[in-house]
Amino acid sequence: MSERHWPWLGAGLGCLTGLFDYSLFSLLDVRMMAGDREVTPFIALFYGVSFAIGGWLVGRVAAQRVYIRRQLTAVAEARARAAQSEKLATVGRLAAGVAHEVRNPLAVIKSSAALLAESVPPDDAGLATAATFIQEEVDRLDAFISALLDYSRPRPAELQPARAGRVLERFTTLARGDAEIRGVALSLADESDGAEGPLDADQLSQALFALVVNAGQAAGAGGQVRVRALPGPSFEVADDGPGVAEADAPRIFEPFFTTKARGTGLGLAMAARIAEAHGGRLELRPGAGLGPGGRGACFHLALGSTP
Repeated sequence: MSERHWPWLGAGLGCLTGLFDYSLFSLLDVRMMAGDREVTPFIALFYGVSFAIGGWLVGRVAAQRVYIRRQLTAVAEARARAAQSEKLATVGRLAAGVAHEVRNPLAVIKSSAALLAESVPPDDAGLATAATFIQEEVDRLDAFISALLDYSRPRPAELQPARAGRVLERFTTLARGDAEIRGVALSLADESDGAEGPLDADQLSQALFALVVNAGQAAGAGGQVRVRALPGPSFEVADDGPGVAEADAPRIFEPFFTTKARGTGLGLAMAARIAEAHGGRLELRPGAGLGPGGRGACFHLALGSTP
């Protein structure tokens, strides 16, 4: 029953209360007299009308309270969206400036390191290691700049009928040979019902990649990461790492929040935004990891109205 019916429900309950009182008076043979005239029906009617008006007012107040609470929630959500939009605009300006000022020098540094590595004498292992380290760090910085640009300039999801298995295929291509996943026991399982749904396979594969990289970093070399496509469709990424600390759980989808020394704090935020672009959500499911007793992290990416 919607809250707009609450006042009438209160009025009805008030009438029933008055009728109950009158019936009780009749059963007990209680009579109210005004002189030599019985006024019991009039008194019962007065109380019934009073109860009905009181019930209507109580229902009205309760309905208004619910309405005001919804309006306050809507205002808070609108403010949060406005703050997020402003944050994205700020990040976009920052990313554009960083990309313009840093990428060209990084390319020069990487090329110089590559030339240095080619000219290193075979017996100088230390210099070769340093040159390789420089190239890897340049790649890491370039990846961070790309993540900034991708996060600050989101593109709308291009929804096309596709199966969840198609997303797994795209993810496999994207993840093949990635250094962050190498050394981790990665398993894929297509447990979906095979039905097609409106998906953006490119964006969802990127979301899964971000979740798997996060899981791989947490599990470490020799750890386990499992990716499942489920009916709905929806997706699940679980690992056997240390899991998410209870104090960190409310903030893990915030941009730039990370507990890792080398993390960017953008992977989970980007995956959550891709889920929202599909009308769904990304959530952490405590106790559903792959470690003993459910230790580890488990992220469930639901699309649309998927439960």
